[in-house]
Amino acid sequence: MSGSSPPTNASGTRRHVVLRAIAAGVAWVALYTLNEHLWVRLFAALGFDSGNRVAEAAQFFGYDTAKVLLLLVGMIFLIGMLRTTIRPETVRTYLRGRSLPV
Repeated sequence: MSGSSPPTNASGTRRHVVLRAIAAGVAWVALYTLNEHLWVRLFAALGFDSGNRVAEAAQFFGYDTAKVLLLLVGMIFLIGMLRTTIRPETVRTYLRGRSLPV
């Protein structure tokens, strides 16, 4: 086996997970920020005329589809992180004695 072995202690594993989550977050923000510019450059590189309505519609479709998918992935990631870090007992304790809004 070559390569680096994973950390063996719990704090090293937790640090590794946190660093990966931060890296994923930075990559997500970068992709979301550069999304429109990447689609403009892609269509320019493919030789589509920027004044053509069909090309502009296709570019918008690609840009908007990528944006919606990035938002969906981001929300799923955040909700997943919340669900794994917040214990059900903590939520039950918080909600105990509170009335539910109707």
